[in-house]
Amino acid sequence: MTLLYLKKHQEVLVKNIDELKIKNMQLQQELSLLSSDPEKIRILAREQGYYSEGENIIFFQRNDLSSYHYDIGKPVRNIKDGPSKNPALRIIGFAMSVFIIVLSILLRQRKRHDHKI
Repeated sequence: MTLLYLKKHQEVLVKNIDELKIKNMQLQQELSLLSSDPEKIRILAREQGYYSEGENIIFFQRNDLSSYHYDIGKPVRNIKDGPSKNPALRIIGFAMSVFIIVLSILLRQRKRHDHKI
């Protein structure tokens, strides 16, 4: 290992330690809020599906694009999983590809036949 590589590795480790210290401070603050702030406890409990007795809960279902979460590869997966799941479309696609192959073979044979004459 070269000295340059070790120096870069040290810089990465120092940066990682700094980020962990920041994360640790954030977790310490959240822990102190959980031990003293009933509203914070209520919010976290609701996120887990727990509600106080007698509360009326209304759930809204959102179908707009503002709730769309981009994930690497997700657009490709959505396209790939879309129409190909429909069996009729899969059969039509297969039949079309077989038709094109047979047609191209017949056209080649016809061209060969025309050249022989």
